[in-house]
Amino acid sequence: MPAGGHPGRAAHRSHGVVVLRSHARQHRNQHRRLKTRRFENILKELDLAFRIHAEQGSYLGGAHIELTGEDVTECTGGARGLTDSDLQRAYRSQVDPRLNYEQALELAMLIAERSKRQS
Repeated sequence: MPAGGHPGRAAHRSHGVVVLRSHARQHRNQHRRLKTRRFENILKELDLAFRIHAEQGSYLGGAHIELTGEDVTECTGGARGLTDSDLQRAYRSQVDPRLNYEQALELAMLIAERSKRQS
């Protein structure tokens, strides 16, 4: 990204255009033969998105997160500290890895806290 951020942001602001930007970061990374994500990486990427928007005077309008209310083990890390060896226990996704209910709640709380700091 060029110094000063994305060139389109300044152009949008100068014309009074409000742009909603969202963040979708769970569509990459693999571990062995299973498609998975590390919870800590998701947090780092979201934190970076919040920081970039704060520096540009804009707001992150949303975050696309794959999640489920089930006790799956498709993403490692989080409060329970799931590891690579836990993936086989309850990996059920046929497409993108999902955060389990604990990881999803943890992430939602962190997004809410970060959003409050920006408002």
